[in-house]
Amino acid sequence: VPATAGAWEMVQGRVRQGAWLAGFACFLLPLVIPSNLPLVAALALFVLVAGSGSFWRRLAAAVAYGLPGLAGTLYYLTIWPQFVRVMQETSGWASGWRVGGHLLLALLAHATPVVVVLVAGLLSRSRVVGQARQERWEAVALAAVCSLAIVGSILASRTAPFPRVFAVFFVPLTWALFRFCRHAACWAGRALPVAGAILISAFLWERGAELLTRRQVARGEHPQNLLQQYYRGDDGLSRVVGEIVRRELNEQVVVLATAHDFPTLNYYWRMRGLPGEEDGPFPGVGLRRVVSISDERRFEDCRRALRQRLVLVAVGIDEKDAARIFGECGQTGRIERLFQVGHRTMFALKATGAPLVTPSRPADRS
Repeated sequence: VPATAGAWEMVQGRVRQGAWLAGFACFLLPLVIPSNLPLVAALALFVLVAGSGSFWRRLAAAVAYGLPGLAGTLYYLTIWPQFVRVMQETSGWASGWRVGGHLLLALLAHATPVVVVLVAGLLSRSRVVGQARQERWEAVALAAVCSLAIVGSILASRTAPFPRVFAVFFVPLTWALFRFCRHAACWAGRALPVAGAILISAFLWERGAELLTRRQVARGEHPQNLLQQYYRGDDGLSRVVGEIVRRELNEQVVVLATAHDFPTLNYYWRMRGLPGEEDGPFPGVGLRRVVSISDERRFEDCRRALRQRLVLVAVGIDEKDAARIFGECGQTGRIERLFQVGHRTMFALKATGAPLVTPSRPADRS
């Protein structure tokens, strides 16, 4: 917010105040996350395009605005080899078009009431003159440079970035929308209806996204974007660990989990004080009891578990999902359902030389 407010102040001709307001924020933005640098560049371009005075005066203001951001990136020179390696290993979405489309959808969800006012203002016949017209031009310029920075970043990336990389642009884009609509007749003097519209819009979008997420998770998907988080409100893995303890299976099994479920499952496993690789005479080299199917050591972990006559179990949506999890670890065999907690089911693999865990109580279908 200070970075956007500072750029706006500089465009209004208050260059010194804007520079002081934005300087520290522009320095911190790329220092915290390198992908924030395009925002600083976009706001500097906004100062150049929409500022007052001659070209050279506007250029000097834009350079003054952008210099703290460049200074914030100098830190990465001290860790340049690591920085380059991390940037080369980053993953992303399958398509830049999908990223752009999702950003538009998320911005619409974020600012639905403002967009409604914007459309109403465009359809009204009230004449916008003077300062209001100038402010609308500046708002359009701000939105345009931010859009240009987003599109340029997507096109320049080796892989399409995750949408969350561009969440920082929602601040100037929201600022631009509000500034554009500030003089609309349907906006002025109606603070309470506008606040109500914002609350209603947020409720509808949140409920819609929640229902969609539940359906996708039930199909074994893991949606994670600006509108959906598959793990939100999900206590299934905590209940799975609790059920393992209740059935006294924790000494008999090694749990295989997907990369999405592993961090949470491992956390609750440790919170319960269940056995892990830190136990035994040589801490850190013991048998891991919760294994991610994306871990390079998963094959050796499974072999060690079977040699110790432990049972491999997997947390999945259905038997087909469990077979995939076991297969990722190089294991095949007859699969038996142990219990179900919510939409998650625990399956055991009947492998050669390993005893089959038989649940001592009826399976839960809660």
